[in-house]
Amino acid sequence: RLEYGGCAWHEECFVCCGCEQPIGAQSFIPDKGEYYCVPCYEGRFAPRCAHCKQ
Repeated sequence: RLEYGGCAWHEECFVCCGCEQPIGAQSFIPDKGEYYCVPCYEGRFAPRCAHCKQ
């Protein structure tokens, strides 16, 4: 079991809101009540290059 935000979670239930894969023990980013793995968060919210948009 995992604990975060005063709640207990089954490891398979604590999933990324982007890719829906279990977050497990990897780093994650909470945002407005949702949880994202780092790659999904960066893919959705990171600033983009003005030239190539990546």
